[in-house]
Amino acid sequence: MPLNAIHIKNLRKAYPSHTVLDIPALEFRAGQLTCVLGATGCGKTTLLNILAGTDQAFSGEVICAGLPKPRVSYQFQKDLLLPWKTVRDNLLLGFHISDESMQNNLADGWLKTLDLEKVARSYPAALSVGTRQRISLGRALVWNGDLKLLDEPLSAQDFTRRLSLEALLRLELRKPETLAIVVTHNLEEAVILADRIIILGGQPARVLDDFEVVGLPEKNRPVEGRRSPEFAQYIARAARALSGITTTA
Repeated sequence: MPLNAIHIKNLRKAYPSHTVLDIPALEFRAGQLTCVLGATGCGKTTLLNILAGTDQAFSGEVICAGLPKPRVSYQFQKDLLLPWKTVRDNLLLGFHISDESMQNNLADGWLKTLDLEKVARSYPAALSVGTRQRISLGRALVWNGDLKLLDEPLSAQDFTRRLSLEALLRLELRKPETLAIVVTHNLEEAVILADRIIILGGQPARVLDDFEVVGLPEKNRPVEGRRSPEFAQYIARAARALSGITTTA
């Protein structure tokens, strides 16, 4: 049975000194790539941790419709690579296939897709931050989780690399059986990636705006999407919300 949706009801995350999140109601749907956009420190990662089940110290409800205990693929902000394992081994960490040829094919395919073939036998200490981030991203994509959570997955990538990875994420995260949520503070990245954008802000953080992204060309979206008039309109809407200007347009 697939994970159809996640429903949040009266979610409140508080510490003794302050409240981080206050979200009365929110829903995430499978087959729709959702980007959560907001300023650094606004509570985006906290929300992901709650959805992943790694943070259970909150009030309210998180209800998984269709699959009460989904398998979670989580790309953390920190790459969390094991320093004693090679790139290849880190990529397949936690992914067990008894058939060695299938495992080799899987590893080879993702190493090529992420442009990691030349460093496959290298260790994390010898690699750049951007390369390490791609390994972490690949690890989240390889694991066939029902719920895929990516926290700033492209923050360390240069612009050219970002374009190719944006296309990859559109391909991998919009499958009907996958519920995918990407956290970012990058407006352009959110508009290009998302089918839907949720903007968090305020103290405590709440939903400032929630809208679907439609009208952008799908073919070569990372490039052609940035040229479309709709792109500029969504950037402006997101900027208004982040600036605290309420919008319903």
